[in-house]
Amino acid sequence: MKVFLVFPLLVLLASASPALVGLGRSCIGTSPFVTTNFVVNPYPPTAGAVMTATFLGTFSTDEYIADLAIKTNFNGGKYVVTYIDLDTKYLYGQVYSFVANVTAGTAPGLYDVQFLLETKQGSGISCWDFNYHI
Repeated sequence: MKVFLVFPLLVLLASASPALVGLGRSCIGTSPFVTTNFVVNPYPPTAGAVMTATFLGTFSTDEYIADLAIKTNFNGGKYVVTYIDLDTKYLYGQVYSFVANVTAGTAPGLYDVQFLLETKQGSGISCWDFNYHI
């Protein structure tokens, strides 16, 4: 009887959406923004889909953040950068969520996306990276 109860649970876990778990990896060494979760939905995307990415974490110091830079490259090429102005001071110990929409590429290949919190354009203090294939 226990086997029958465990099996449906395993099927349920296996069918759970990958968007419900953390995704990606840090792409900067030491950061004052400690990332606790990074979620992209839908993931993996289909060609041209609008993905909502949520970057969640806590600041280990008070920090002024000028913008969120979203850098995307296709098949290892040059990064294309989009900036979202934030112009905000974030406080030590507080949990913050940064949310942005990213449109998936349409050409078949590998896409790499980086989310950077910057104190000014070009000066990232926190970076999170994920990739996907179309």
